Amino acid sequence: MRKTTVKKTRISRTKAKDIIMNSAGRFITTTHIDAKGELRTINGRYHGLTSLSNIRVVETGSNKFKGVNVNTLRELKANKENYTVR
Repeated sequence: MRKTTVKKTRISRTKAKDIIMNSAGRFITTTHIDAKGELRTINGRYHGLTSLSNIRVVETGSNKFKGVNVNTLRELKANKENYTVR
């Protein structure tokens, strides 16, 4: 079997927020630090901003809204691309 390597592009938090906001209803996957200080991965669709300017994502499967703080964002998968957020 051939082993494929996934290339991750480094982007800024501002660029990551722009990519998420312009995802046009397509699925995104975010890896970030949640409020409890644990690493969390959410797969879902962008659904606007919260009152604290966090990103609101509708999580796949549970249909619950989850807030993603852009300042704690570590990785992003969107538009068939993988990104590392600095």
